[in-house]
Amino acid sequence: MRLRWAVHKSHAKKKVDQCKLADHLIKFHKNENPQHFLKVTVLEQTSTLKETLENEKIWTRRLFVYWPTGLNVREEQTGDAEV
Repeated sequence: MRLRWAVHKSHAKKKVDQCKLADHLIKFHKNENPQHFLKVTVLEQTSTLKETLENEKIWTRRLFVYWPTGLNVREEQTGDAEV
């Protein structure tokens, strides 16, 4: 979780348009620290990477994180497993 959030913040700070979150931050929140207005909430803790990836799929669909209601446009690919 920490690594993923760090990557999002880094992309926004360096103006690297690699995902919809970074794109949104670059376009609408120039020179703002995302930690001042975004909140990260852990919804569930898991024991294995496989379980984490499966649960992330469930939560992203349940919380409507896909465009147009959210910033995600597709499920992320992580190694051989879809997220």
